[in-house]
Amino acid sequence: MKILGIDLKQGLVRVIPESTDDLWLLSRILKPGDEVRARTLRKETIYRDGKVIQGERKPMWLRIRAEKIELQEGRLRVLGQIVEGPARVRLGSYHSLELEPGQKLEIYREWKGYELERIRKASRKPRVWLLLIDREGAELFELRESGLKHVGKRVFRKTEKEERERWYQELADWIERPGYLILAGPGFEAENLFNWIKSRKPGLSGRIWLEHSYSLGLTGAREVLRRAGGKLLKQFRLARETELIERFLEELKKDGKVVYGYEETKRALEAGAVEVLMISEAKLKEAEELMDLAEANRAKIEILGTGWEAGDIFLGLGGIGAFLRFKWT
Repeated sequence: MKILGIDLKQGLVRVIPESTDDLWLLSRILKPGDEVRARTLRKETIYRDGKVIQGERKPMWLRIRAEKIELQEGRLRVLGQIVEGPARVRLGSYHSLELEPGQKLEIYREWKGYELERIRKASRKPRVWLLLIDREGAELFELRESGLKHVGKRVFRKTEKEERERWYQELADWIERPGYLILAGPGFEAENLFNWIKSRKPGLSGRIWLEHSYSLGLTGAREVLRRAGGKLLKQFRLARETELIERFLEELKKDGKVVYGYEETKRALEAGAVEVLMISEAKLKEAEELMDLAEANRAKIEILGTGWEAGDIFLGLGGIGAFLRFKWT
C-alpha cells in the first residue's frame, strides 16, 4: 500500500493499493457510510427539451457514499450514491467503483487509530515468497496479510538428458520478484537450486533464505513457516503474530496474565487491566466496542490473521483475548 497523504481534519486518507492483498485490507476497513473518491467511467446525464439523455461513458472523478463493499476477482467493488462529481452527473444516483491495484483513491471517514495503523503497516511490509521444490517440480506461495496464497506450480519435464540447467534457469526467472524468497523442500534440490542461483545471479541469491521441509504443498509451506519463524520471518507479520499467539497460549496454560472470550476481555478492558488486546481478523465486526475501549485505555491492539496454523488456533479459542497489565480475577 502506498500512502499519498493523511488529513485527519478532513477524515481523508489518500492511498494507492499495490496488490490484491491491499484491496483485501481495504475491504475489511471500509464500511457503509464511508465516502470513496476515485477515477471511473460513467455516462453523463444530458437534459434536452425537458428529457433526460444518457451521454457517452467518459472518465471522471466521482465521490460516492458506500452502501455495499465486496472483493471480487481481484477487484474491490464499492457501490453507493454519488455525492460529488462533474456538473453533468446527477448527484444521488448510484454508481459502482471498480478499484484495482495501482489505482489512486481517497477515503473519507472517521478514522480509528488501529485502522490507520493497519494502513501504515501495509505500506511498510516487504513482499515474501516461498518456493517448495523437489526433483519433480516446484510450487510458489506468497505470504499475505490474508494468509498463504498459492501462486502457481511448475513441473520438471524430463528429456533424454535431464536438462537441470534449463530447469534452474526457468525457476530463477519465475522467482525473480520484488521482496524476499524462502527456498525449501525435501532432499537436496532446494540447496542445488540455491547454489546455481548463487553462482549465476548473486543479486537474487542475497534475497533468498534456504530452509528444509519434509512435505510439499500447503502442508510443507506451513511447516517452513513454523521452522523459519526464528530466522528471516521474524521481520514479517506472520512470525510476529505466531510468537504473540504462542506466548498467549503459554500464559493461558499456566493461568497467567491473559483473558479470552468477549465478556471476560470486555470486563478487563473496563477495569483498565489490558495491556494488549488481540482480535482475530474474522471477529473485527463484533469486536468494535472492545477496540474503542482499548484505544480509550491506551492499550495496544493486535489484529491477527487466519488461514495459517497459529491464527486458526487463536480463532478456535474465540478470536478475542488480551494480555493483562496485572492478574485479573
